[in-house]
Amino acid sequence: MCDLTMPPIYQTISIHPSETVSVHSSGLGWPGTEIVCMIAVLATIILMGSLAFGRVDRPRMKMAVLLCVLTASGWSASGEVPTTLNVYGPPDDLISDGIIKELTEEYCDEYGTTVNVTCVNGRKALLNGVVKSGETVDLVILEEEYPLFNLSGMKTLTDEGLIESYHHLYRKRALMILQRGGDVSSLDDLNEKKVAVTDQHVPGACLSLEIIKDAGLNVTNVTVESTEAQLDAVVDGRADATILWDSIFESCTNSSREEIEVVDLPEYGMDNFIAVLKDAPHRPEAERYEAYLLEAISGENSLDLPGSKAVA
Repeated sequence: MCDLTMPPIYQTISIHPSETVSVHSSGLGWPGTEIVCMIAVLATIILMGSLAFGRVDRPRMKMAVLLCVLTASGWSASGEVPTTLNVYGPPDDLISDGIIKELTEEYCDEYGTTVNVTCVNGRKALLNGVVKSGETVDLVILEEEYPLFNLSGMKTLTDEGLIESYHHLYRKRALMILQRGGDVSSLDDLNEKKVAVTDQHVPGACLSLEIIKDAGLNVTNVTVESTEAQLDAVVDGRADATILWDSIFESCTNSSREEIEVVDLPEYGMDNFIAVLKDAPHRPEAERYEAYLLEAISGENSLDLPGSKAVA
């Protein structure tokens, strides 16, 4: 796989509840904060007012002490520290800047939870990080298996006894991008054609090379410096086609050009699943977050959800 020789890169996105929304009370979040703060402010006003007049009479002191006790009780009842979930996943746009991030923001607002999403470049590095993490990771997002790159994320976590079940979350599509109006309409048609590829060691860059090799195609490689340049080579006619992950294609500047058309390669799509770790430090909260995501995106056709798998 093209990212095997690169050192793993960890990027953590910390998503906090908004300060302007009401927090859903469930016993797992941090409800009632506004009331506690109001009590604390009132106690302070009483004490400061008494000091300003040069005396602290007994009734006012009793009232201030009572309010302070109520404040302390309120903080204790509401939970001393809000829950923080730790999620590990690949650097896919759906997670870092798409629908999964948006749903996570909504979840944090509703339940008063902070979610740290750590995206790791290199799926094998991600898997190794989860296996060696001990009891610090709550959830993981990974493929079940993907033979083209010799990946087996959820299968390995199952064999290691780290998860009990996993649920389909989204699908990465492999797209063949062609010159519009040409004589290429399927993968087999690429024989004897020019295909744009890159050998840069970044996640997803080797998809075109690996699919060509797997399909046994005889093509002329047009080697360029980046995944975006692969698309540019098709647009300007230097290549007949290229192959990119859907998220990479959609992020390219020329993805909407009229000179190209797109063909899905379903046999090379990668399904990604979500799982709660058996030893997750915040397992009840993690299971609720997982259920929230699955329910919210179950109606999204673009995510193509086939179901879940129990592996215990």
